[in-house]
Amino acid sequence: MLDLSDMTRDEFKQARGVLGLSQMKMANALEVSYQTIQAWEQGRNPINKVVEMAVLHLLNTSGKSPKS
Repeated sequence: MLDLSDMTRDEFKQARGVLGLSQMKMANALEVSYQTIQAWEQGRNPINKVVEMAVLHLLNTSGKSPKS
């Protein structure tokens, strides 16, 4: 399971995959632009703690969890 320890772009992509969300749907869920999702997944922008917490919340409330 992911914890709050600087989410990597691969962990972010994995979480999005577990949630079954496209980049656009993930952008809508996090209330950011599609381009922001792309930047995180390409490693151009760091993923901050607030976003990491929001992703973990989405995972926890979905009943799904990423495999280690």
